Amino acid sequence: MNRLKLVLVILILLSINSCKKDPIENKEGTLREIAEQNNLFYIGSIYLNNIAVNSSDKEDYKRVLGEEFNYLQCEWDMSMEAVWTARNEYNFKWCDNAADFAIAHNMKLRGAHLIWHGSLPEWDIAALSNAEFEIAVKEYFDTLMTHFMVKYPGLITEWNVVNEIIDHDGTINIDETRFRPSIFLEKMGTDFVKKAFTWAHEIDPNAKLYICDYGFLGIETDDKGKADLLYNLVTELLNDNVPIHGVAEQCHLDIDPDMGGANQDMNYYSTTMDRFGNLGLDFQITECTIAIKNGVGSLDERLKKQADILTDIIGVCKTKSYFTGFSFWGFVDTHTFYDENEYPVLFDKNYDPKPSYFSTYNALKYN
Repeated sequence: MNRLKLVLVILILLSINSCKKDPIENKEGTLREIAEQNNLFYIGSIYLNNIAVNSSDKEDYKRVLGEEFNYLQCEWDMSMEAVWTARNEYNFKWCDNAADFAIAHNMKLRGAHLIWHGSLPEWDIAALSNAEFEIAVKEYFDTLMTHFMVKYPGLITEWNVVNEIIDHDGTINIDETRFRPSIFLEKMGTDFVKKAFTWAHEIDPNAKLYICDYGFLGIETDDKGKADLLYNLVTELLNDNVPIHGVAEQCHLDIDPDMGGANQDMNYYSTTMDRFGNLGLDFQITECTIAIKNGVGSLDERLKKQADILTDIIGVCKTKSYFTGFSFWGFVDTHTFYDENEYPVLFDKNYDPKPSYFSTYNALKYN
């Protein structure tokens, strides 16, 4: 082969490899654009005020978040701990920043979470009597929800009313309390869920109200017990005419076989979603992450496994008319509650899309 032919072959190979390394050039839009074009559910992520305001990569963070997603949540900035600074004092600065960002980028903002055992105010709410505690929590609901209704009318149309309230692993005897221990259960009794949904509906009758939990999708042998507890609770609420409109699964997964994430059963996903959809409820996945650090195989193999799981899950979600939202709990690996070496979401530390991004894109775009 002469020198000219050799040079031409090398140039062609370099061109082919360049195309392979940059598949984003073949995209026809962002995740939100594809979801909107195909009339699908919301595609969302979280807003982290500290990153958006203070991080050295804040411009990339805000750019990608605004371009790729049409549904926003706060990870922490709308929680009791962040907002409820004293018995009659509130700090709305951080969650207002999220609301302003959502409006600027034509996104919906999801209200979350009104009740969650994992985020309590720093002042000593436990010192209140049971009666005082219930009054205080109801006032908190009213203050927080009314703030958004007045300042940002129409921005929040859905609230996670209660989060992670079902017994941790679903193994508790059904005749005993189905709830995980919490100050809300202790102070307000087993009717705390009914009271929470009733209060939220009275404050905003137009909002859709959700119960959110984790670990009831996955595989039947591990997760049906918790799904049964949740299903029985939701059915009782509906039978008592409690205003509940949707169920949400967090969907924090791990491809490590010992963590169960490598064995997601899509038939079980489908039938479990249908149990709630058949009750007339909406269904969402609200906090999706897939950790890969301890999985089997090379990094490329683990990234492919992560991508394949997303393809399968979103494929099931697309078949459900009652499925209304799919959100990731973060979108760039350096800004989640995981170590970045878990590679849990869609973009790497340089904001380059990973195989999980393209699998999500393709799952949204193609049947």
